[in-house]
Amino acid sequence: MLRDSSKYQFKYSFLFWFILLTLNFLFFSILNSSAANQVSLEWDPNSETDLDGYRVFCREQNQSYDYANPSWEGTDNYCTIYNLDETKAYCFVARAFDIEGFESGNSNEVCHEPLVIPDIKANGSDGPVELISGNTLSVTIELEPGSYTGYPAYLWCVANVPFPPWWYYYDGITKQWLPGFKVSYQGPLFEITSSSEVLNTSNLPTGGYTFYFEVYGWRNDRLDEEYLYYDSLAVTIKRP
Repeated sequence: MLRDSSKYQFKYSFLFWFILLTLNFLFFSILNSSAANQVSLEWDPNSETDLDGYRVFCREQNQSYDYANPSWEGTDNYCTIYNLDETKAYCFVARAFDIEGFESGNSNEVCHEPLVIPDIKANGSDGPVELISGNTLSVTIELEPGSYTGYPAYLWCVANVPFPPWWYYYDGITKQWLPGFKVSYQGPLFEITSSSEVLNTSNLPTGGYTFYFEVYGWRNDRLDEEYLYYDSLAVTIKRP
């Protein structure tokens, strides 16, 4: 079947112009991103009478879009992309298409930053944990920096304890818990795997303890308040 190439050129050019004019400023709004591995997107709709829908394309950082395989297709002006790896950076663009299948060019691109995932456990549990005095407490940490590997950061591994001086921190150099609230490590982010143990003891006094493992980014010679990730757990030591 022969196509009217002049109509195709006109339609493509018109949609491409409309997408850039409308969506360059209004598309994309990232409505929500969470540790549930999903990102919600929203954009202002096109108004052509022969508009048939939209396609949203997704790519990982440093990769190209696969325009033969959209991540979402539909008629709504919003969507949610699921099953993303929370440690990776993703970017998104949209294209409109009409009832004859002609597709526009890309909208502007938006990107979703990955998560840095600190994890702290007591006796293999995320907590809360209750122990009888005299039983062993093992505290372990893990860190998945994702694409932030090498990013300058501070790491805190600290504990709020039920006796003076109330705070202790894990010194990454001496591998000991010392009184105070100080940085455990300063330098490029790296992966901590295999549940690295930072505490193993059976001599803690009774009471409530809260352990924190925090990652704080460093940018432009100051702490980056938008780049703070942490995990915490509660431990209670009870009398026999």
